[in-house]
Amino acid sequence: MKKILLILFSIIFILGCQNKNIKNETVELTNEEKILLMINQCIDDYNSNLIKDREVEWNTTIKPLPINVENIKNITSLKELKEINPQNKITSAVYIGTYDIGDYNMVFEIFNYGNNFWLNGEVNFEVKLETIKIDNPQFSEIKKTLDNLLEYNIETFAYLYGVGIQLGKESETDKGFYTVENNGNYTFNSISDIKQKVESIFTTEFLEKYYNIAFNSEDPIFKEIDGKLYCYETDTTIAESLPYDTSRIIATKEENNNLLIDLVITFDQDVSNELQRIILVKTENGYRLNNTY
Repeated sequence: MKKILLILFSIIFILGCQNKNIKNETVELTNEEKILLMINQCIDDYNSNLIKDREVEWNTTIKPLPINVENIKNITSLKELKEINPQNKITSAVYIGTYDIGDYNMVFEIFNYGNNFWLNGEVNFEVKLETIKIDNPQFSEIKKTLDNLLEYNIETFAYLYGVGIQLGKESETDKGFYTVENNGNYTFNSISDIKQKVESIFTTEFLEKYYNIAFNSEDPIFKEIDGKLYCYETDTTIAESLPYDTSRIIATKEENNNLLIDLVITFDQDVSNELQRIILVKTENGYRLNNTY
């Protein structure tokens, strides 16, 4: 009887050790499997409308899904993507692949092998240029509005920093501040005049933080002294706007009080296939930009 119990105990002990080894054994994914896992994680986030959440979670900006794309099919193999050799591109990526999603290519760029896409990669969308209808009459009114806003958006925004402001004599009481002269087609006699001009391009919500710097801080850029407008002399520069090609508007969509516009940019005669997004905000005075473009 003791012998039988000893044999049973030995069998149980051996099986227990085998189970323990099985539980502790981890399966290491290959680099290709990690890439596939991350790419599908990215696709799932787009399909589940989690991109804004991911932007907050990782404190980053993620390219939005093209307006006329509703859903992206998951992939089962990297063979479904066209791999681009990173050596042919200035990048630290370990993998670059493009995925055909109709009128667009979804471009995945992986910088490290891991299990989280947004920590290790980025995504972009490229439009197939032959699918764009140039000067599409469907968007003629939107093009007109967009052209009016984009023509002076950077120049107008720069005024808040004193860039492009014509200066006259220096103030006798506030050194470093100079009278504001006529500024081309614009005459700024007061802070209210400047606000009126920039609010013809941008939303007041967007401008509020810049107003605090320009007019309300301890060291403002503008002052009204003895009924005259003065500006602090500055060597600040503002980056130029991208050359958005409003003749190549691809799609638009109204979302709450926002008008989403997808288009591309053109450098001289070279049209970029990288998809761009501009957002116009509908106000009681018409559409306005909520950012510089």
